[in-house]
Amino acid sequence: MEDLRIQQTELSTLPETFGKLKKLKRATLSDNKLNFLLETFGDLESLILLEIDGNKITDLPETFGNLKNLKRISLELMGNKSFYDSIIRLEDISAVEIKVRN
Repeated sequence: MEDLRIQQTELSTLPETFGKLKKLKRATLSDNKLNFLLETFGDLESLILLEIDGNKITDLPETFGNLKNLKRISLELMGNKSFYDSIIRLEDISAVEIKVRN
């Protein structure tokens, strides 16, 4: 699977096997109830687009910086945790849209 779109479905967690979607290129998980991303999220080596805005994510996993092919990200973080270290490690990123809500 290369494209995954799950929007406005009340999704609150991703399955542990989510990181096994090695061919996933585009993931839109906007407007759900996710409050964290699994550490295996960093295993999505083909991911180039990630839209996870409109969730309740409080922090990014340490493995997030492993997404070396990620070119565009749109996310919304709750609170004021630091996420810069993860974003800086994304070498090919060309578009970043981040909203931080308290």
